[in-house]
Amino acid sequence: MTTTQILQWATLGSQLITTLAVPVASVIRLFRDSGGTEADADLLVQHWASLTASIEARIKLLQG
Repeated sequence: MTTTQILQWATLGSQLITTLAVPVASVIRLFRDSGGTEADADLLVQHWASLTASIEARIKLLQG
């Protein structure tokens, strides 16, 4: 996959996970079925995890 395609998957995946509560494993399975590699899937999971950490940090800052 190209970098652009992976970034599109990162955006789409984060929307599916946060808005529609689709399990991460299901999004990863869909990603792999669409031609994504294991290494790219690991990068996506890391990206989504960093988004969660960033949001949690912002909430704590605003509550502080």
